[in-house]
Amino acid sequence: MKKYSNFVLNVVLAFGLVLVLCGLVLLAIFSVTPQRHGFLMWPTLMLVAGIFLIYVSLAITRFAHQLFMGLNFCFAGILLLVFQRGNLVFSIHQVWPLCAVFCGCTLVLSGYFRYHYFRTVYLFPAALLTAMGLFFSLFSFHIIRMPLHDFVAMSWPVVLIVFGAILVGLFLYQQKAAFPYMTDDSVDDEECIDDILEEEHGDNK
Repeated sequence: MKKYSNFVLNVVLAFGLVLVLCGLVLLAIFSVTPQRHGFLMWPTLMLVAGIFLIYVSLAITRFAHQLFMGLNFCFAGILLLVFQRGNLVFSIHQVWPLCAVFCGCTLVLSGYFRYHYFRTVYLFPAALLTAMGLFFSLFSFHIIRMPLHDFVAMSWPVVLIVFGAILVGLFLYQQKAAFPYMTDDSVDDEECIDDILEEEHGDNK
């Protein structure tokens, strides 16, 4: 397959993102009543900002944080557009923990896009965000009928015991062998950046 120049690929990327943006906005306009069109401004602005950040990250800077922010802006804009329709089974107060889950997923994706492999500096916060989102979802969707504050009041001593046992276990495990997730992988940053610059230089040729 013929490999096109970076300029052509960037134009294709920009055109595709603009089409996605226009489709989402038009879908929102046609799915809500004319009286609610004024409420579409903020979701549209979030989508525009998200699309712009995604394009800048993919085509120009290749920064992970820009891709992360762009994806989450788009997710928030789409979520607001969906709730503008009304008559939904779930309220926005119930689905907010899913935002934390989405943030965790996009954090891993952004890190992989930047460095082409999974880095622990992204995996740990992503796992924490995902676990917190799933935990709070159990209460927001009423899978656990007990109120969250009652559950915390009853179980916080158990949480302390489990967390302390995990820390002690990590310490004991590290005494026997090098714990893989305790290794600092920041030393690979310069090698990753050099590889990316070499790829871009080869594409320009």
